[in-house]
Amino acid sequence: MSEENGKQSVSDKPARKENHPGVVATEPYVTPKKVDNRKRSYDGRGSKIAIVKSCTQELLLNGESVTRCILEDGCDYIQKVFRQSNFERHFRLCHPVAFDVLGIGPPSEKSSSPNTEPAISIRMTVQRLLGGIVKLVTVHGLPFEAMEWEGFTEVVGPLLKAYNLTINRHNITKYVAKAAEGVNWMISQEVNGRMISLKLDIVSKMYRSMLGINCQYINNSGVVTKRNLGIIELHNRHTSQNLKEELHKVLKSFAVNVGQITAITIDNASNMVKLVKLMSDESGSTSELYDSENEEVNSVNEVEADDFEGLEHDSPEKPAVQEWVRVLEDFAPDESITAVRCGAHTTQLVVHDVCKQIEHKDALKEIRKTVKKFRCTEYKAFFDISEGAAYPSLPNETRWNSDYKMQQKLSQERIFFEKLGKQYPDLDLSNHWDFIEEYVTAFEALYHCTIAVQKLDTTLSDFFIEWIRAYGRIWEIDETNRFKQQLITAMENRQQKLFCNRVFRTAVYFDPRLNFNGSSLLSQAQKEDAVRFCLQMWTRIKSETKCSENGSDENDSAIANTKNAPTTDGPSCSKFSLNHYLTRTIGSGSPQTVQLTSLEQRIRAVQYQKRIDADAPFSTIQYWAAKRFEDPQVWEIAKVVLGVPGTQCSIERDFNLFNLTLTKSRSKLSSKSLQDILTVRTNKNLVKPGLAYMLAKDKQTLEELTTAT
Repeated sequence: MSEENGKQSVSDKPARKENHPGVVATEPYVTPKKVDNRKRSYDGRGSKIAIVKSCTQELLLNGESVTRCILEDGCDYIQKVFRQSNFERHFRLCHPVAFDVLGIGPPSEKSSSPNTEPAISIRMTVQRLLGGIVKLVTVHGLPFEAMEWEGFTEVVGPLLKAYNLTINRHNITKYVAKAAEGVNWMISQEVNGRMISLKLDIVSKMYRSMLGINCQYINNSGVVTKRNLGIIELHNRHTSQNLKEELHKVLKSFAVNVGQITAITIDNASNMVKLVKLMSDESGSTSELYDSENEEVNSVNEVEADDFEGLEHDSPEKPAVQEWVRVLEDFAPDESITAVRCGAHTTQLVVHDVCKQIEHKDALKEIRKTVKKFRCTEYKAFFDISEGAAYPSLPNETRWNSDYKMQQKLSQERIFFEKLGKQYPDLDLSNHWDFIEEYVTAFEALYHCTIAVQKLDTTLSDFFIEWIRAYGRIWEIDETNRFKQQLITAMENRQQKLFCNRVFRTAVYFDPRLNFNGSSLLSQAQKEDAVRFCLQMWTRIKSETKCSENGSDENDSAIANTKNAPTTDGPSCSKFSLNHYLTRTIGSGSPQTVQLTSLEQRIRAVQYQKRIDADAPFSTIQYWAAKRFEDPQVWEIAKVVLGVPGTQCSIERDFNLFNLTLTKSRSKLSSKSLQDILTVRTNKNLVKPGLAYMLAKDKQTLEELTTAT
């Protein structure tokens, strides 16, 4: 080999071996002429392989030579054959802090933000993950942009990454739409072949009008279930014909035919009343079927009614007849769909009828004006210092009982406000204290009535009970009260349209607090009409639900919106006894034993049931649910009749959710997105099963959504 060839270079093997431990150099180390100016990753502390080997140990394991990691105590990583790169990877992943100290590579990402907390494992399914995210933007009202918030991505990001999902402000609408579709499918299965009642109302906000549609029914366990079928944006005039077309679209999407609708609870708007009439006229073909059945029923009545002639009818000697008793005497025309006016709304109309009179309107205006002055800055110190003193609530035309609450607070803190009025003439109410005291006394009964009937399980007879209670309490007010006679007159004028329908009379027929042996509330003709209505309803139930003679409920919902408590509120005032008042007006009696054979006889025997104390806590629904095994057919009829809601307060609560969803910052939500959000938000207990169905129905759902992102 020539001298030139014998010269060592940087790339010669002997020069590289010279740096390895355990290799004896035969020649002095020759510094290369060309110096590498790149920064060395290990900071000049020897070669990587030397550093890596210094952190390992060779030992014998089962007769074989292996290499073990000794970088940190407790590490049991071994290699059968030493490989430098594998040890470097192990150091970087399992010992990130020590890896950075060694300086044999770029800093580890794990050590950049050292976390001493141990890693945890959690159980999570894609259904639960997506359901929780959907609830955030629907039930809890977060905006769609929340999907891109830094805090959200830090918490939820790792879970989404594990399922290879990406969610942002744009594609979250697809997940909400899927959840809404699953909720609608669940509702369609619940109402399939079931007699239901509807609630309708309209709300307007930010120049957008929405039609709210609720359905309500009682399942076979006696639980009142309410479902929101939709809050639909209206783009046309609110005529009865346009509303009917929108209602038909919604019912069609849930596969509900007109024959399944028993009644529609509405407010007192004329377009809503006409809408129900149009729907009832449209289902006239089904009415012809029921009329043919009636001919057979009437012929049976002539024979079987004789079986009840031998029974004694207890009746009071001369019960006092009130106007709320006479209101049941008028017979409404037969309709396949009954229009039921909201009881709570009508109660507030009674208040409005009295307060709009001139002699009361001016006084209320002055009191409201004075109450607003209390909130001026110069008087603020009095309300902060005084114990128990608080601002009276401000009146609001759209809020029920606002005037009553305002004047009730003034009456309760009269001494405080009188002292304040003497010190500041602008706050003086000395000319109105008699008006305030009489107002609170007179309108207290209607206030309690409005609160009591807002429950979901309020039946028509429950509302009638509260109406009678309020009527009786007002009747017993001192004659010197300026509001007494006007309230009684307003209630008598309003109740005619409230109670003059067959569904209402049949609900009263099933209530043992009102209809019992000896009760004079319903005449014999009215009771016969209730029996005929029940038989017609049984025909409709058989044709729609195709249930067997034992009254089995094939489509009974396992998911209930609310637990139906077995009791309702007792009397609103301990001084007034509703039971004694009813005894004086409709009489008292004792139950009679009747031989039960046919369905008609069993329905007819309801009028001879034992009386229930009207002052005691009681639920008509639970009363008949307890008899579902004793007489399942009568229970099927009672479910439909008692399932007709007396108020539409539940849809008002849905509108409150609508107000929380459509805000100024979310005013550009599309009709579809708004409807999907409200569908999920108002039926939130169906999100989990609905989303599970959608994921099980289409296995490609997640892939489609992932691809779309």
